[in-house]
Amino acid sequence: MNNHLTGSGALDRDKGHAADFCDRSWSGMATSCVSSTHVKRLERSRRLSTARQPMNNHLTGSGALDRDKGHAADLCNRSWSGMATSCVSSTHVKRIERSRRRRIARKGRLPIPKGRDYALKECGRVCHVFKSKKTSSQRTQGGAVAFEMEAKSMCGYRKKKRNHRQNMKSRRLHAHLINCLPPTAWSHLCWSHESLANVCLVFDGGMDVTHQLEPPPPKLKSKHPATKESSKLTKILPWKALRISKGDLWIADTRNPAKGITYIPSSGDTPFTRIPRRKALEMTRMLSMEESNKFCTALNYGYKCQRASLCRGNGKRIFSDYKYCNMGVQACRAARGVRESSYHRDGMPVEQWDNIVEMMKRTENALSSFVDTKSLRQLNAAKQMLKYKTMATSSSHLHPNYIFGGLAFGINVHLSCHTDHDYTWSVVSLHLLGYQYKLIDGIIAYFCFPRLGVAVPLRPGDILVFNPTEPHAISSRCNREDKVYCLSMYLKTAVVGLNDNTIPLTSTEDIAKDEYNNVKK
Repeated sequence: MNNHLTGSGALDRDKGHAADFCDRSWSGMATSCVSSTHVKRLERSRRLSTARQPMNNHLTGSGALDRDKGHAADLCNRSWSGMATSCVSSTHVKRIERSRRRRIARKGRLPIPKGRDYALKECGRVCHVFKSKKTSSQRTQGGAVAFEMEAKSMCGYRKKKRNHRQNMKSRRLHAHLINCLPPTAWSHLCWSHESLANVCLVFDGGMDVTHQLEPPPPKLKSKHPATKESSKLTKILPWKALRISKGDLWIADTRNPAKGITYIPSSGDTPFTRIPRRKALEMTRMLSMEESNKFCTALNYGYKCQRASLCRGNGKRIFSDYKYCNMGVQACRAARGVRESSYHRDGMPVEQWDNIVEMMKRTENALSSFVDTKSLRQLNAAKQMLKYKTMATSSSHLHPNYIFGGLAFGINVHLSCHTDHDYTWSVVSLHLLGYQYKLIDGIIAYFCFPRLGVAVPLRPGDILVFNPTEPHAISSRCNREDKVYCLSMYLKTAVVGLNDNTIPLTSTEDIAKDEYNNVKK
């Protein structure tokens, strides 16, 4: 019964196949084998088989699409939706763009603003370790890789949850921080490491109406002579001042109190992050004038206990008419070990010392909220392994600080450009006595990074988290009438290493030290 396949025109292969199938069936319906139901069913099968075949011809012709759009097309061709003709739609492009932004957020990076070229710099790691083969130095080396050792032993589920929390925090930081990069037109303001090593560089934060900083009187520092006949005098490095109001540095700032600023380098750790002003004042309670005055009063008690102004050597010169103070956990200079506290704790009222420690704890909470999770986990693993000391209150039943071991401050002080041997992030903050802090406030000084060519404005109560291995310094105050308390919080590498080479390494520390050497190779 195939005569219906000839005559006016043969039907296609599928319809003929349908007729043959009906001829072999037991239904006896051969007279109606090419029915509309069969034709529709076979047409649907043909369309599905066509949709499953690769159709990449739309990627050629006038010009190939870019990688992301081509990837979207491949995804559509492999699908069973039959939408190959509209695979490169605006919906797919938007979806791929969202995926790209999620990948950036998962890596903890902020996208570089578009529209112009920016001068990116490479930055070092935030954790400073000693390179000696003594046990104190090897202890700091082992602590630097303690987190990597802990991560290797994690099971899959714990690692997945850890990465999920890290990604969530990266997205939150992306929403609250602005990536401030100097344009290429300002790249001539960046200093090299070699140039910084040959000059005593200071920063003039004064306004246009104020007088410029004047060089200090020349001083000669004597060394102990090798013999009675010979004597050597070493000159201090030449002094040079950069005036920020004249454009000697690029100013990275935002007046939005809900936004912070940061600098994302081409490689290495972030050199600085200024916490959003609203969050900083709320977390430290500095919006209350009573709290700010109480903290400045406690600093005054510490100032009175300071026996003499701290001297940090020619490479870290301090310029001030007041004493520069340093309190907290300290590595012994002429002996082994670490002192649990400086002499200030015994000379101050208990409540004043505790006020300072309590403010440092609040600052730690603010720091933990706005730095990357990896650095905090590294510090946590090092603390669990090394059991180093941090600044504590006078009462033994209260917990000590978790991060910071010491605090240094000065009044109306500015320093020369330098780096510090600190083990983790440091913090700088400025305060005024008898002043009501506001969300929209005036600038009282700048924190400068000459290698990056950047100056970060600081207002009363601001919290700036910075990488101590990046050359930095605080500028002079903007208004000569202000009495500015400039303080920094830190954790010294010598304190982490316990400053005692007679203490042998534990088995865990010895394994971590070997792991550090393997990573460096």
